[in-house]
Amino acid sequence: MFKPRCSVLSMALASALVLVAGTGCGDDDGGTNDAVDGAVDGDIVQHDAAVGMDADVTLCDGVDCSGHGTCFVIAGSASCDCESGYHAEGLTCVVNSVDCSEAAVLCVDDTAGPDQEFATIQEAADVVAPGEVVLVFDGSYAGFDLSTSGTAADRIWVRALGTGAVIDTDGPSGHGVWLRDVSYVTIEGLRIVGVSGRGVAHREASPTDPSVGLIIRGNTVQDAEGGGMYLSEVADSLIEGNSISNCGFSSSDLTHGIYLANAGSDGTILRGNHIWGSGTAGIHFNGDLSIGGDGIISGLVVEENVIHDNGQNGLNMDGVQDSLIQNNLIYGNVSNGLRAYAIDGAEGPQGLVIVNNTFHVPAGAGWCVRITEDLGGSVVFNNILMNDGNNGSIALDNTAGFASANNAVVDTFTPDRDDSYLSLSEWQGLGYDAGSFLTTPSALFVDAAAGDYTLLGGGPAVDAGITTFSSQSAPTTDLTGAPRDISPDVGAYEGS
Repeated sequence: MFKPRCSVLSMALASALVLVAGTGCGDDDGGTNDAVDGAVDGDIVQHDAAVGMDADVTLCDGVDCSGHGTCFVIAGSASCDCESGYHAEGLTCVVNSVDCSEAAVLCVDDTAGPDQEFATIQEAADVVAPGEVVLVFDGSYAGFDLSTSGTAADRIWVRALGTGAVIDTDGPSGHGVWLRDVSYVTIEGLRIVGVSGRGVAHREASPTDPSVGLIIRGNTVQDAEGGGMYLSEVADSLIEGNSISNCGFSSSDLTHGIYLANAGSDGTILRGNHIWGSGTAGIHFNGDLSIGGDGIISGLVVEENVIHDNGQNGLNMDGVQDSLIQNNLIYGNVSNGLRAYAIDGAEGPQGLVIVNNTFHVPAGAGWCVRITEDLGGSVVFNNILMNDGNNGSIALDNTAGFASANNAVVDTFTPDRDDSYLSLSEWQGLGYDAGSFLTTPSALFVDAAAGDYTLLGGGPAVDAGITTFSSQSAPTTDLTGAPRDISPDVGAYEGS
């Protein structure tokens, strides 16, 4: 049953949100003590601005989002992130309609009945227009392709009504969700299981004319052979609150939990995602100059993610610059916790702000933070940098402009790409890591072996952080959104 095409619902999120991309693989060396370098082959609270982003949080003054959401500022725009059951219209949160008689609500149900206007998601995706929502009832569905964009004022939404809308059959392009050069589209609440391609994929934009304003939120991707999410040439977007597990194990290749591909993907936020069991990296970024554009990804915010037990680096960053990495929990990955470098990207890393993260690298793996092809200016403070193997906390090949302080560390560092290994006292003699201290996982965490990285009360991480360092500010909340004290703890969690 088809209804008249008219946009009576304005589903605007009214914000310019920001993201990035990446395509190649392969680390450049195996030079580590362990001979493992990591081959490179919810509700939003008021967050601090990232490097290069508009910090004028006064835009949210007096905005209460109708009492059903939280205002936040990014890229100079205010927006409401609304609680479950509501959506943003301008700076208000409006209850979601489930009235299938409304012209702008396109109801998909795999079971015949009064709510079945479309039997497949693809049928609704073929006719959806800006300002309309495709509402997917619980059931079992094939994947879908979407080629229609929304606008900044009138988004397109594809949203699960409940928790049981499952895509368990390949769509026309072999993926769960295939977005073809679309902007201002929200994909929310779907469960994608066992597809042969990617769980969610975006392609067909360009580095000089990327898609913008995508929101991919609250989805579950499980056992997707081609990888969890592949997002190419996607800028000013939000990837939030997704659960991605056991993806990237196709018969021909291994790939990543989230892959942000190619230049043109600047300014994206990746927040609150839980990623584990990927074939290679948890999240991979690649500027890839060969595809076009400037070959650089910048202006990222990577925060509040939990990334563990993946087949390569936790965060894998090729050609990433001027970005903020904060409040992430990264542990148990096969290679490094965070690896920043240049192979496909036009230039190496510079201007990374790495603050209040918890890294725990297992025996036989790489480093907590390893930065090579470095152009300088990165800042590392208030982190927990634990390593159970022969490698250590921080590995650089260039210390120009580098600054670090108040980290919980182990006793191994290298300033020169493994030509020498320094103790903490020797490293501090070079002018780094004032206020940092040696400790162990057992002294820091409630139960790291069980994946509980909350802090032990009275442990050495409590009140050991600083609020500002090298002109950068620590986050005012922790991984869970809880406020931090005036004397913040180090690591992703603020203790009691």
